[in-house]
Amino acid sequence: MGKKKYKMIQLNEIRLMPGYTTEDIRKILKKNRIPEEADWQLMKLSLDARKKEDLHYLASIGATWSAEERFLQKNRNRHIVKAERFPYQMPSPGNQPMRHRPVVIGAGPAGLFAA
Repeated sequence: MGKKKYKMIQLNEIRLMPGYTTEDIRKILKKNRIPEEADWQLMKLSLDARKKEDLHYLASIGATWSAEERFLQKNRNRHIVKAERFPYQMPSPGNQPMRHRPVVIGAGPAGLFAA
């Protein structure tokens, strides 16, 4: 069974100020010549707090519409790339008992959660 994938265009390293709105994102899409009818979604959002006086978010935005291929042929912006997204699917549980007990290595947040 193959994984279903979604083709889209991804805009990377988009700078958003704290308190941003969807209208701010629409302006960024328009500035990058993404049509208004494009479906978009926020793919990644991280806070850049390296400088206290310049707090901002760095975002990746995915967009899909009918003329993506033509857009990519004309595109010269290195922050706009073709992307394929694979929706997460939970793995199916095994049907055989484990031969050994699992070992969790590390006592950080992820290791404690896994244990």
